[in-house]
Amino acid sequence: MPSWSEVQFKALLRRLDHIEESQAHLLAGQKRLIVEQNEVLLNTAKLLDLLTPAPVAGIQITIEDTDVKQKVKTSGVDFQLLDSGKALATVGFVDAAGLPTTPQSGASIATVWTSSDPGVVVVGRTDGLNADVSPAVPPVLVTGAVISASTTITNPDGTTIGPLAASGNPIDVVAGGPAGMSIAESAQ
Repeated sequence: MPSWSEVQFKALLRRLDHIEESQAHLLAGQKRLIVEQNEVLLNTAKLLDLLTPAPVAGIQITIEDTDVKQKVKTSGVDFQLLDSGKALATVGFVDAAGLPTTPQSGASIATVWTSSDPGVVVVGRTDGLNADVSPAVPPVLVTGAVISASTTITNPDGTTIGPLAASGNPIDVVAGGPAGMSIAESAQ
């Protein structure tokens, strides 16, 4: 018959085995939790990447006729601005891949607008994003005038991006329909 100390020793060994099994189960559970936490962190990072716009790397200009409220999207054809018309030029932002993006929330935007032809006048608005485009006064017919923008973004932390430059599509100032008449006299 086993002695009392042998029985005690075997009981202690069984208890130690049980403790080791419990520790192994706990360790496996902790490893699963770490893997799951890493997956959650990775998915959260991916979600933040999707929700955070890419950094601004450039600008583009869109010109819109303010009289008919219709964007002109014709390739290879100059924007036609009536000699009595108005248009709106708008700066849009793109990332390094050329895809649309937005500046940081709270950033201030300053844009300097210019026209390649004095027959097309461009006046920037205070928002830094838009400019009014119109024919000169008195109007003259113009072919292929290009408006350009140089934009600087100041982020809320004081860092700046730019100046970023872009040019719009060519603009032609064209005559409107007849609004009156004139008589030419000549000797025969």
